[in-house]
Amino acid sequence: MNLFHPAHFPRVNLEAPPRSIAGRKQAYQMKVERILTCDREPHRLLCIGALLWDYFGRANGPLSRSEDRPGLVSRSVGGVAFNVARALRKFGFAPELVSAVGSEAEGDELIRAAEACGILTSGVVRPARSISDSCLVVEDPDGMIATVADCRLIEAVGAKLVRHSRAGAPSSFGSAANASSHVVLDCNLTQSALMEFENGDAFHGIELSLVSASIGKIGRASILRNRPSTTLYANLEEARVLLSEEVSSAAEGARGLVKLGFERAIVTNGSSTAADATLEECCEHSPDQTGPLRYSGAGDRFAAAHIAARLKGKNQLEALAYACGRAGAYVSNAEE
Repeated sequence: MNLFHPAHFPRVNLEAPPRSIAGRKQAYQMKVERILTCDREPHRLLCIGALLWDYFGRANGPLSRSEDRPGLVSRSVGGVAFNVARALRKFGFAPELVSAVGSEAEGDELIRAAEACGILTSGVVRPARSISDSCLVVEDPDGMIATVADCRLIEAVGAKLVRHSRAGAPSSFGSAANASSHVVLDCNLTQSALMEFENGDAFHGIELSLVSASIGKIGRASILRNRPSTTLYANLEEARVLLSEEVSSAAEGARGLVKLGFERAIVTNGSSTAADATLEECCEHSPDQTGPLRYSGAGDRFAAAHIAARLKGKNQLEALAYACGRAGAYVSNAEE
């Protein structure tokens, strides 16, 4: 079965006017803003990876195994690629999301939510009779307890999505010769999908930002460690897993990842010092200490802010400081 046949991808009609006058005005304003942004900003980015439902269970008090506590259960749109794309849109870029959602009503909602954020979704596919991916996050006041991610759909079609992108289907990708093109990948993609960037001539010269999804999936990033023009974003625990050794600081982890083969590595460590390493140098920045109100998505916001700063011409230390500041604002709820 050809998963990429148009018949398998029912799409939301962006040209159909909303019924209410207020809805029409909002749609028109979003279209004008999108056009102006694309004209003004030369960098149009692809974000390839997960678009899914995040389910959060936040306990009112500390949790231990088998314990039952009152709290709040909520649902929101998530996925690393989506989170990065949404933040990049806030930072003035025109990201296009390449992902897969189910053919059910929940998939309709995911598409509408992404478009409401100003994200281009022409690269989102919807295989017939498929179910949208989801992630369950359990937290207590001290932070994240556990996460269970069901990403079967993006894992099943990810390699074909990448090949589809390489063929030039997403409008923002452009030709392979365009060295200013930038692609954001998340590690919800399997190694076979990521390998397309290692082996495909069409991606030669394209700048890659590889954003980790979890400790359990960081090992997939190793397939791209020797690819030129590739930057890895990871936290300290993920760096330890990838390096198979105990490192005590973000700087040590970032330098170790560069020695492993990555051209550039940015490692965070919660509210402690973050580091950005290349073969030439390693710089560090300590985030402002703020009381955390949320945890999930902070690493994605950091990565998006750092990518935005790099594309806007900030130097190594400036980009790191900017990313720490924006991630801190997100964690403290000062920034949506």
